[in-house]
Amino acid sequence: MLKGAMLLEWSESPLLYWGLGAYLSTYFSFCACVFSCELLIFLEIFPRIKYVGQKDRGGKANRITNGFGFCKQFLSASFLLLGPAGMLNCVFLTYVMVTVNGGVKPSEPSPVEACLKLVALKVLDDFIYYWGHRVMHESEFLWQFHRIDHQVTTPTAVSTGHNDLLDATISGGLPIIFASAIIQPSPWTFYLFVASRVSENVLNHSGICATVIDVISFKFLPFRAGIAHHDAHHKFSNYHKGAKNLGEVLWVWDWMFGTLSNTKALRKEV
Repeated sequence: MLKGAMLLEWSESPLLYWGLGAYLSTYFSFCACVFSCELLIFLEIFPRIKYVGQKDRGGKANRITNGFGFCKQFLSASFLLLGPAGMLNCVFLTYVMVTVNGGVKPSEPSPVEACLKLVALKVLDDFIYYWGHRVMHESEFLWQFHRIDHQVTTPTAVSTGHNDLLDATISGGLPIIFASAIIQPSPWTFYLFVASRVSENVLNHSGICATVIDVISFKFLPFRAGIAHHDAHHKFSNYHKGAKNLGEVLWVWDWMFGTLSNTKALRKEV
């Protein structure tokens, strides 16, 4: 009876099925992907991206981790996702989704429709993310916040959370909210989208170089940005204006708007 009452309350309360659902799917997907990637890195199961002139990526990553600390970075990320910024984003999401849906909870679509909406969400979110990320680099004021993310020049999975609250909202929370307001997914489709978006963000900071990872994450598909795309952004775009590789899911925005770098020419074979 209690379980049924809780499920009924969840299904009828927008603050639960939009706000709390987003809150939980964000944090659990972050934790699952961070610990999975860090375990793969620790066990050295897959090689990691290296660049011309770089002898030891692991050493550089370890020095960064030692400087900021794994626990410190993880706790910082947890506060980022679960603290005031995360709560406000979820409340704003609830308000926006209730408004665009006229106060009616969207019904669950067919599997095909859910997949199409998921793809549309990923594409639109990345387009908005691209411009949010670009503004963070181009604006002298906003760069003061975004530069915290760029303190990590050789990223690893847990360093995904080494970020400022305003930066995370502009380049993370708002693109997800605006894309969802336009595409109008059902709650469960939205949870899948959020989980895939957060997991991809973590994966793009892992530096792992493996075909099997590209297959699992669908990075082998046309126009998809590989892990090296964002990794090179951290390595070579730690500056204010004129940054490269600003998209995260797709490289096509960088190609269209003149911010694509030749990542392959910079990399070593591993």
